[in-house]
Amino acid sequence: MNEEYENVQLDNETDSYIFKFYSKDASRIIPMHLHKEVEILYCIKGNLKIWINGKNLVLSAGEIFFINSSVPHATQSIRDSEVIVLYLSDNVFTKENVLINFVNSSETYRVYIETVQLVEQIYCISEKKERFKKYLQKSLVLKLEYHILKEFSNIIGDKGTKQLIQNEKIGKILDIIQNNFQNNLSLEKLSELSGYSMHYLSRKFHKSTGMTFYEYKKSLCLEMALKMIEATNLSLEEIALKSGFPNEKSMRIYFKKIMGINPQYYRMSKNDRK
Repeated sequence: MNEEYENVQLDNETDSYIFKFYSKDASRIIPMHLHKEVEILYCIKGNLKIWINGKNLVLSAGEIFFINSSVPHATQSIRDSEVIVLYLSDNVFTKENVLINFVNSSETYRVYIETVQLVEQIYCISEKKERFKKYLQKSLVLKLEYHILKEFSNIIGDKGTKQLIQNEKIGKILDIIQNNFQNNLSLEKLSELSGYSMHYLSRKFHKSTGMTFYEYKKSLCLEMALKMIEATNLSLEEIALKSGFPNEKSMRIYFKKIMGINPQYYRMSKNDRK
């Protein structure tokens, strides 16, 4: 699919990319994906759902979360949310052969808050219209990396190495699904394309992502349907078929389950805002 969230473009001068997004509804869905860059999510307001390492968690206001390089993950905004997203190069963490695990406890609360403050500072500097801001931003990025390495890093052992290999396998499977989900892709066909058995795919995919193959496929279909509902005048039946759902009824049921409203009401609400 070649989406922006899979092809992160870091700024060469600061070795980072930072932005903030606001969400007034649950339509900001980023399906399961991975990228080489590490990612830091800081929830300022509202909540953010995160699917990672086979688990489903909710990031609340004031909380921060670190996603290591090449780890499959998915997110969905919850109404009235405000989140800062910071991407960093994985070079430093790879060179030091570490994985990061943010822990917010009574023992680590001070350093946890310092991490939040550094992310906020980097964002504030990035928003300034100042000629030499890139130097200050770069220095803060380096300080943040040092802080994370010092306080939250763990040496990659045999278990971590196995996990990296597993992530690479899952990444290749995700690519196959993303390139074929609109063509009535089945688990049997995915097995043929990937070279893995259906049993292996079903078990490993769910363990790594927290989703079944069909749940992930439907999330991709929903993402495409949302874009077409917002950007085209196609009928819901046409959108369902073009986005990979077997029929309009199937799309309406899944749409209501995830979004909380029917697709026709969603389209109406988006049109009212224009």
